[in-house]
Amino acid sequence: MKKDFNEGLPTSIETRQDAIEFLQQIIIIEKANYHPDDDFEDYERYGSGKPMYSPGESAQRNKLNAQALDLIGDELYDMAIQMIKRYFGLQT
Repeated sequence: MKKDFNEGLPTSIETRQDAIEFLQQIIIIEKANYHPDDDFEDYERYGSGKPMYSPGESAQRNKLNAQALDLIGDELYDMAIQMIKRYFGLQT
């Protein structure tokens, strides 16, 4: 049974908190190897080579990612790096 990842996504990115919730969903819940410059259509399931997201799921994430970049710019990169480091227990 495929998990409904869209359930935890914000509907839009209007605040810094929305951007944090978006990153938490992508990095921690979905366990995606996130980078703000990557198109979600290119994300693959580890070991299978199959797409991680359907075209609709990819489009939703790409839209939210663009909104987050428009809202907080380069801070999104820093936030993602810090979240990944904390999630994997790396030195921050």
